[in-house]
Amino acid sequence: MKKKESILILDNSIAMTGALKAIIATSESLRMYNRFIFVVPSNSSAISYIKKKSFQVYGIPFRELSKRPLDIITYLPVLIINTFRINHIIKTKRVRLLHVNDFYNMLGVSTLVLNPQIKLITHIRILPDRYPLILRKLWLMIADTFSSSVLCMSKAIKKQLNLNTKAQVFYDMPLKTEELPPPSQDSSPLSEIKLLYLGNYIKGKGQDYALEAFRCAYRKCQDLRLSFVGGDMGLQKNKEFKESLQRKALEWEITDVVEFNDFSSNIEKEIKDADIVLNFSESESFSLTCLEALYYGTPLIASDCGGPSELFKHKCSGYLVKNRDIDSMVEAIVFLAQSPGERWKYSVESRKYVRENFSEFESSQKLQSIYESAIV
Repeated sequence: MKKKESILILDNSIAMTGALKAIIATSESLRMYNRFIFVVPSNSSAISYIKKKSFQVYGIPFRELSKRPLDIITYLPVLIINTFRINHIIKTKRVRLLHVNDFYNMLGVSTLVLNPQIKLITHIRILPDRYPLILRKLWLMIADTFSSSVLCMSKAIKKQLNLNTKAQVFYDMPLKTEELPPPSQDSSPLSEIKLLYLGNYIKGKGQDYALEAFRCAYRKCQDLRLSFVGGDMGLQKNKEFKESLQRKALEWEITDVVEFNDFSSNIEKEIKDADIVLNFSESESFSLTCLEALYYGTPLIASDCGGPSELFKHKCSGYLVKNRDIDSMVEAIVFLAQSPGERWKYSVESRKYVRENFSEFESSQKLQSIYESAIV
């Protein structure tokens, strides 16, 4: 058997995110070929999850650029120190390839200064236009110059790039091949329609739009119920955002029909317990949440904010609404709530569409081919 190559995955996530979940799942499917080692922030709550998956994981104090003076002042010194930390891991574990799980992480490029023989793969999982123009142009130029391959999580991302032929669309889908039985057809016209909003409480993820749209839709359909499920990642700004949503629900007198729940590890159950999944994010490069809803067959209403539009056919296997448009969201919620036949059609068609167009096996084999081409 061919000797396994050691591949180091660098990820900035301080909690479980779709990007981290995706690369962990893909690594699981490729562990017969490679030995994967993860490096994440030392305060990341995802460390225990990675260990449970039987991967070796290191925690180091990442520093990201922000508007805070302390982050600006300490960014470069911390990057240099972390570069030497990564260099030690590379030598100890005989790493031949670095896979950086988003383009704003400069640790992969800085490591090449000490280890020019190492190959670099850069993944772009966030829409670049979310960052200031100067920064994103610099980061993308550096990634394109030093990476063996630049992987775009969606077509929406690739459209925003001005890179050479290194950039390619690559879908990695951490979907289970075994699952609970699919949803059964609901013959009742209106019997407490459960709406699910799955996502961490982060400004821009769309929970505020969902709450306002639900408020309006509830006036027309009293059987609606809304459940938010997600974490705050331990960040004060996210806690404050969640609290602002709870205050609005109290002010609008809908607390008896709206729930604010914490992060759930059983995503499949959460999705299948719902009648409709909502995702009204302002900007999504792909959206694992949307893909999972489609895969598990729960009707999806998503905003046209980037990647989600690539995952289904409008009014066939999902419902696409205008970005940041409350009226459009309300219309979609009421329509599906009052149309059990349409919900059943969406359920059947979404499961079929995702399985025909997004293959976990094909994506993992494609990544293995990219790894092998880089290491040769």
